[in-house]
Amino acid sequence: MKFRCTILCLLLLVGSVFADDPANVVVPYILKAPAPIVVDGDLKDFSFAFPINFNHNTMRDYMRPVQEGWVVTDDAECSGTLYMMYDEEYLYVAAEVIDDAPGHFSDAEWAADAIEFYMANWDIGDALRGAESTLGWVDDPETGNYSFQLNISFDESQDQIIVRTYYGPPAIIESENTVADYFITDDGYIIEAKISLDDLTSITTGNFFQFEGGTRLPISWSIYDIDESEASGEFKGYNFNVAGFAGWQGVSEGWQIIDVLETPRGEVWNKGDGFDFVSPYIKKAYEAPTIDGDLSDWNFCFPIAMNTTVMGDSFRCVNDGWVVTDDFSCSGNLYMMYDQDYFYFAANVMDDAAGHFSDAEWAADAIEYYMANWDIGNKIVPSDTIANWIDDVETGDYSFQLNVSFDASQDEIITRGYYGPPSIIESENSSAAYELTYAGYTIEGKIFIDDLTSTTTGNFFEFIEGDRLPFTWSLYDIDESEASGDFKGFAYQKKGFAGWQGVSPGWQFADVKGVDFISYTETQVGVKENDAKQPMSFELGSYPNPFNPSTSIQYTLNNSGNVTLKVYDINGRLVQTVINNQVRQAGQHVESINFANQASGVYIAVLQQGDVKLTHKMLLVK
Repeated sequence: MKFRCTILCLLLLVGSVFADDPANVVVPYILKAPAPIVVDGDLKDFSFAFPINFNHNTMRDYMRPVQEGWVVTDDAECSGTLYMMYDEEYLYVAAEVIDDAPGHFSDAEWAADAIEFYMANWDIGDALRGAESTLGWVDDPETGNYSFQLNISFDESQDQIIVRTYYGPPAIIESENTVADYFITDDGYIIEAKISLDDLTSITTGNFFQFEGGTRLPISWSIYDIDESEASGEFKGYNFNVAGFAGWQGVSEGWQIIDVLETPRGEVWNKGDGFDFVSPYIKKAYEAPTIDGDLSDWNFCFPIAMNTTVMGDSFRCVNDGWVVTDDFSCSGNLYMMYDQDYFYFAANVMDDAAGHFSDAEWAADAIEYYMANWDIGNKIVPSDTIANWIDDVETGDYSFQLNVSFDASQDEIITRGYYGPPSIIESENSSAAYELTYAGYTIEGKIFIDDLTSTTTGNFFEFIEGDRLPFTWSLYDIDESEASGDFKGFAYQKKGFAGWQGVSPGWQFADVKGVDFISYTETQVGVKENDAKQPMSFELGSYPNPFNPSTSIQYTLNNSGNVTLKVYDINGRLVQTVINNQVRQAGQHVESINFANQASGVYIAVLQQGDVKLTHKMLLVK
């Protein structure tokens, strides 16, 4: 099956510039635990927590320090998923880490295999970064603002876990209320802990940490590995940070965020289990990802995590042949994005025999998306009764299944549609690709939304920001048998239902977010380009744009006054000060710049008059 795609060269260039930009954010949440969590290494309590995912395929280069000894070369060497929940008394954390030598210790007592949480206690509101400027560590007795680092690692004897803190709390938390433990697995280790919020109180100021529903807190995370060297300075791993920052430097633009959510209580999936759904989102793509099997475009998407450690029994059909016994047999992360024209999907799958095919053409290693086009509002399950598949010509309600799998020759990918779209989507506008990895495969694709139109009724699918759409997902593996009925895997569904039965209470949902691309420099100066909420008192633009090597920055002032105009590169570094707090009269002005000595890329002009700032992106193409 052949696909072709035509893209303007300029869009390719702009897309490649933004693909390397460290300015985006992941927008996770932390849910309130419905009951105290027991620290026992069983992470089923965290099945529905937001997965902070670290893996070789999606982590961008700036998240992997490239000093000698720091580079992670494959997931089996160092990868994992961190989880968080909270209640009034505790912060609950857990991690499932794949590590070929868990617990290795180095020349410094702090330098062992570790997971790290960097946290601050103030609400940043709608901001999409941890801070507007580099704050370092904060422990302010007047405001109560407080930030600290939490490190959970093996001790030197490698037989227990140490909870270390920095910049406020006790250096090592030893308390009957704080409990942490680890569990060695076939592939690495599990860490689970409950940290008493009282034990995180600053020993200097008495500032404290707490979670309050509806707030957005500065936060970041790291996962580290010390296997390859005895030198503490050479450990390797990943950071959820903007390039040029590290979590241990303190709260900064490099930090991410977390939304504190009260637990929405929904229908109980299994008797005695009141924590019964995942709450994902699908975000808007800033630029179309290149369909090439390189998943670095997907690091900031919600990962639909499927693994044996956290998936409850309701996700794993228990018929003969369906049970997945270990993560290397079948596990992975599914991702989604969208724009006005496309549904984008990707998967990073661990599979010990990628592409195995069975006796039925549909029964191959596969990822599946089950989708419906109506807004369910604040419901946390798509329907109150089993609706099956819907393609209603009167209401326009429409649901369908997408299956992305290997073909029988195992050398290409087939995208199949069920219950509405064409049975095989073959279109010059839709494409999919796969790449075999050391431990499995990656899949990446884009489906032209018009190609999802029902061939029967003409009903169509679209993403509307703010909607909550019925959605669910599956990951399947056909390695162990040639019989199509014996394949195994995971499905995000209520026990007793299956995604292929149609929309039902067994389905999940996806919130459609307009989050697309957050500029680091725009956040740094505290505004967004063309943000209608800003008190616009002047205008800013440039021509030509793109430019090489000169352009004219044009701005219009409604009032006379002091003006500053600076140009930054995409990493937030000042490149040129064009005007430095000089008086300009009301009216139109033009300033010329020449970037003959600068590299191709995106630059941001920042114009300030009084308290009002505007930003404008410019593209230098040489």
